[in-house]
Amino acid sequence: MKFSSLVFSVGFIIIIFVATLVVKTDAQALVQQKEKLIEEKERLQKNIRILKLEYAYLSRYERLVEFSSKFEYQPIIPAKMEFIHLEASK
Repeated sequence: MKFSSLVFSVGFIIIIFVATLVVKTDAQALVQQKEKLIEEKERLQKNIRILKLEYAYLSRYERLVEFSSKFEYQPIIPAKMEFIHLEASK
């Protein structure tokens, strides 16, 4: 009887130990995944800021007028753009 209880106790301890190792490994994997996602989020936020700056630069009225005259397009008139926008929304 003592032997079987000893075997049961040792088996139970081994099972608990293995379960703890599995949980620890899974937790570490989740922490690493979280860190990677945070890095990716920061990288994407930086890219968004850069794209917004590029868009602001590329869509400047003065630059668009210069670009249109360079290629002999009619200059863009903001009042006409607003009028076209209003007609399109009707």
